[in-house]
Amino acid sequence: MNTTPIPRRLWPAYPNFKKGNRISPSIKARHLCTFRKFTQRVESNTVFLSIDFSDACKDISDCIDRCVRECGLQCVRVDQLEYCGSIPDQIAKQINGCRVMIADVTRSNPNVLFEIGLACQAAKDIIVICHSEAEPPFSLRHINTIRYCYLYELEPQLRKRLKAILTK
Repeated sequence: MNTTPIPRRLWPAYPNFKKGNRISPSIKARHLCTFRKFTQRVESNTVFLSIDFSDACKDISDCIDRCVRECGLQCVRVDQLEYCGSIPDQIAKQINGCRVMIADVTRSNPNVLFEIGLACQAAKDIIVICHSEAEPPFSLRHINTIRYCYLYELEPQLRKRLKAILTK
C-alpha cells in the first residue's frame, strides 16, 4: 500500500502519531477532500454568515444582514439556502464563493469554528464578532474581534469593518 508522511500541520489531529509514522492516502483524503474541491479563488458580492442558528441569535443575524445590505452586499446563511447534496460541501462552496465571512463566536459553536478554519484555508477576509460578556475561544484571540454589548454598538463597527475590507 502506498503511504505518505503525515504533514506537520496535521499532527494534532492524530493523537497516536509518532515521528516517522505514515498515513495511507485514503485517510489523508478523508480529512482534506471536503474542502479541496472548492479552493479556486472567486470574488463575489456575498458575505457568508456563520452563526448559531438558535432563536436567541435571530436579532444578531438580522442586524448583520441589514449592515451587509447597506454596504451593497448579499448575506448568505447555509440554513436559508435550497440545495441538493451534503451540508459540508455546500458550506465549503459558499465560503469559497463569498467575498467576506462574518463569524459570531459568542457561543463558541464548534460548527462556526470549523467554518472559520475553512475560510482561513481559502484565504478569505473574516470578521469575527463576539458579545462583550463572552470570551472568544483561545485559538481566535489573536484575531481582531468586534466586541459589542448592544446591537446599536455592533452596527457602526461592522459597517466600518466591511467598508475597510471592500476598499482594500
